[in-house]
Amino acid sequence: MSTSNETRGRRSHADFDRLWKDVEGRDSYWENLARLQFIAAVRAHLRTNEISQVELARRLDWQPAQVSRALRGGQNLTLRSMVKMCRALGLRLDIGAVALDAAFARPAGATPVASALEVAEPREDPPGPPSWDSTTRGTARAGERESEI
Repeated sequence: MSTSNETRGRRSHADFDRLWKDVEGRDSYWENLARLQFIAAVRAHLRTNEISQVELARRLDWQPAQVSRALRGGQNLTLRSMVKMCRALGLRLDIGAVALDAAFARPAGATPVASALEVAEPREDPPGPPSWDSTTRGTARAGERESEI
């Protein structure tokens, strides 16, 4: 006896919703969402004001690769590094809190993934070979701290 596509689709949707509620219940989800929102805001500011990552690195006294890793989301940005980035760009870091019910609210018909990623941007890879790619992400060079910037 086979299950119809419609029944299978409903079951998959229910399973996905249950899985998504589990993910939303984890602190790491909210930490990563806040990090992605911060990175998206910084990248938008850089693009709007035609500031390169190399220029941001100069202002921060960081290596360009360090800025690249931070803006890819591959590093755990500390509050200190977020403030430093904002100040280098003439911005003020604004942290707020909203009622959890409001945080869970999604537009009608929106999937959880679409709502969570609404701040995500298409990745813009520079021409030529990158100095850090997915195979080297998480690898610290001598003298660099892997877990935080």
